[in-house]
Amino acid sequence: MADRRNSDGDVLHIRKNGTTVGSIGSNASGQYLHIGSGDTGLTFAPNVDSIIPFNTSTLSYNANVDLGYSGGTKFRNIYLNSGVYVDSGGGVYLGGTGSANKLDDYEEGTWTPSLTFGGSPAGLTYYFPDTSGTYTKVGRKVTVFGRVILTSKGTGGSGQLFISSLPFVPGPQWSGLQIGFIRDTSTSLYQKNLHFTVDPGATFAPLRFLNSSGGFGGVGWADITNTFDVIFSGSYEV
Repeated sequence: MADRRNSDGDVLHIRKNGTTVGSIGSNASGQYLHIGSGDTGLTFAPNVDSIIPFNTSTLSYNANVDLGYSGGTKFRNIYLNSGVYVDSGGGVYLGGTGSANKLDDYEEGTWTPSLTFGGSPAGLTYYFPDTSGTYTKVGRKVTVFGRVILTSKGTGGSGQLFISSLPFVPGPQWSGLQIGFIRDTSTSLYQKNLHFTVDPGATFAPLRFLNSSGGFGGVGWADITNTFDVIFSGSYEV
């Protein structure tokens, strides 16, 4: 039995030829056991069922400990029951150790798509809760799903129709959002290849179609009715 009294710290020193190479000790007022060497250690926290990176020299929690080594021996597989928690600035390397293999962001959430026009109408109203959106962001790629339903398009509007309030600002690449369903537009629009284009650096996406000359035509306030309804989805890069 080894028993340290009154304070936290090392309980056992592990030595090689008289030189300490590691230690086992206690921390958190004797609640936790830790093991390690210098600033690289682990503490065992039974009250939260966790194994936590730990600095055995300063008796403090340490977010700078890696599992495996990029320049040497690595773990082969990781089997998890729920999730991976990565410190800000960290990431998971998939298929290699280069920067192109680093996944440093994953996020899921909701957003509320809305309509804007070149000339803002008065009294534009939406049908909630069906006007809604979700997104998934994996690294630089954002995939969005959304629906907008109006109960009134208001009065006095004009100009181009846009879906606004995209959840992330697009990067330098052009992209598009596909129309899954649309109704209550002028009859001629049903025959056209409608889509929202995601312009670089913009948080809005205009509703466009290919015109007879091969160029873009825009859908505007005058082309929709009071019960305009559109479902769309697609991906773009940030």
